[in-house]
Amino acid sequence: MEELWVYITVVADAGLLSFFLCCYSYFKIKDAPGATSYTLVTLLSTFFTFSYVFELKSTSLVQIKFWVGMEYLALPFIPPFILLMCFEYIGKKISVWLRYILFAIPLVTIFMHSTNDLHHLYYTTVSLRADAPFPVANLEHGPFFYLHSFFMFACIVTGAIVLLIEIKKAQFRFKIHLLFMFFGLLVPMIANYGYLNGISSYGIDLGPISMSISFLFHGIALFMFQMFNVAPIARDRVFKSLQEGVIVLNQQTHIVDYNQKMTSIIPALSKCSIGTSVLQIVRDNVDLFCIMEERKDCDYKVIQENKEEYFHVRFSPIQNQ
Repeated sequence: MEELWVYITVVADAGLLSFFLCCYSYFKIKDAPGATSYTLVTLLSTFFTFSYVFELKSTSLVQIKFWVGMEYLALPFIPPFILLMCFEYIGKKISVWLRYILFAIPLVTIFMHSTNDLHHLYYTTVSLRADAPFPVANLEHGPFFYLHSFFMFACIVTGAIVLLIEIKKAQFRFKIHLLFMFFGLLVPMIANYGYLNGISSYGIDLGPISMSISFLFHGIALFMFQMFNVAPIARDRVFKSLQEGVIVLNQQTHIVDYNQKMTSIIPALSKCSIGTSVLQIVRDNVDLFCIMEERKDCDYKVIQENKEEYFHVRFSPIQNQ
């Protein structure tokens, strides 16, 4: 039973971490590219992992089957939202018809799973393992289970490939964010491969357990490297379309990027300024501080080396489309 409580503790920790990241992403970064899908992924993962906690605590096959059914209300939707998160983060669009397919398949999966007793296409048999020291379901997988598993792997692998392609052409500071996102996807893929091949003890599903490691990667990327605050698409959208001095800010006025022309307007700008609040950078310039704080279009005069320069300051929101 001590081993059981180790599993329960790890899975519960993963659920708490995913819930915390869900709340953080919703309140802090909900307008950033890919953040909405990430919020939904963490919300669904929270529901899934805590349902798995109750499955591990179940004392009968009836209870186990109930909680497995609860898990499948969330699990099928996690891979599509992961794929959408990856595409949105790098600024790629998915066609409407492909979105319909991505979410139609999970609905079919839920239906097939909930009606398994009528056709046994998802699980051929459901029983308790005789070799486990605590109640563990022995699930003999049917053909539709393997179709569902293929769909899950296809979504996550496609998302991982998209990130790897972006890593090759991204600037160095973006590579860190992309790598952490990639490793966050790699962990559950390895865990599910081990589960499907019978490597886990007593056939325990390693997917929920792997999420604790996966969300650690995401947490580090969010808090240490500002994963969604500094998105690779920001430079492409702004710098390819504008020739003027440009500085890109996120919703919290942190500097995401800037072009070289801006250094003549704000000399304090440097590579170390990325991720810092622009209000902190211009705090010694009262006029510019007020402009940045109020975010109002206006004219601005710069005097450098006895030379006056006049600029028109304009704020333009970048839409995630």
